[in-house]
Amino acid sequence: MVKRRYYIPKKQTGGQNSRAYFLTSIIFLFTALIVFRLFNLQILEHSFYAALASGQHKITEKLFPIRGKIFAYNSFKEKSYNDLASELYPLAANQELFLAYAVPKQIKNPQEMATKLAKILGLPQGELLGKFSKKDDPYEPIKHKVTREEMGEMDKLNLEGIGFVREDFRYYPEGNMASHILGFVGCDEGGCSGRYGLEGYFDKELSGKQGSLILERDAIGRWIAVGGKTIKEKEDGVDIILTIDRNIQFVAFQKLKETVEKHGAEGGTIIIMNPKTGAIIAMASYPDFDPNEYSRVRDVRVFNNPAVFDQYEPGSIFKIITMAAAIDAGKVTPQTTYNDE
Repeated sequence: MVKRRYYIPKKQTGGQNSRAYFLTSIIFLFTALIVFRLFNLQILEHSFYAALASGQHKITEKLFPIRGKIFAYNSFKEKSYNDLASELYPLAANQELFLAYAVPKQIKNPQEMATKLAKILGLPQGELLGKFSKKDDPYEPIKHKVTREEMGEMDKLNLEGIGFVREDFRYYPEGNMASHILGFVGCDEGGCSGRYGLEGYFDKELSGKQGSLILERDAIGRWIAVGGKTIKEKEDGVDIILTIDRNIQFVAFQKLKETVEKHGAEGGTIIIMNPKTGAIIAMASYPDFDPNEYSRVRDVRVFNNPAVFDQYEPGSIFKIITMAAAIDAGKVTPQTTYNDE
């Protein structure tokens, strides 16, 4: 008798199932990570990488607007007439200056270079020599606010390794005279902006809007002349014309300073108004400051304009309002007398 043998497959153990599940989980996990990474790169960070790619084949230059000026009226006597005429005079303007910098690795003789520039820029020769001796330094600032005349003298010497960058600075021709009215333009890590006075209040209007110029460049960074370019025009700041009369403002400023110092007062304020129009033609306060040297001020409260910032009890000057109301109501006339008992 022949006996037949049958093979019965054994049941898979739990360990084998666990390994299969683990392997499947790993595959799904890596797939999810890849999908998430692609989503992050192509969707969430698309703008960043698009800008990064653009930066490799485009040159972007910022076009800085010119800050608006602030004018006062400059009254003067006409030669052939007795009446006053006037012209505009800038109380706040822009001064074109330069930053002088050095590329030390291009300077062959630091000692000779330091000797020549020390005379032109009025800087210590040892300080310049220390900067020029840094052979591996690609950039070393020398001096801010270099005038065009100083730059011209340096250009005549054909100095290799010396360069210039234009810098526009706010300039106040009359110094302290209208400091509280104007305020000043201050600079920090975030840039330059108007602080206090009209410079601060109208900073947006005076600043204008920045523009840009985008050009295409080749693989080594050179501008492609026949390539495309995109220009966003800058918008210069607006000018502001005040009702202030420069000559009257100057007299008010001088007389106030003399009077405060003569009587040892803590301070004082003068406001002069045109009674026919209500226009303010002079506004001066003391102590004042020089907006060209605002960083030298020790007490920041000096920057506030007392004429419009401080509270002041009107006292006897309010009698003018009371009398004007009485005349308007017909209760009194300029001929009315009053017996003070």
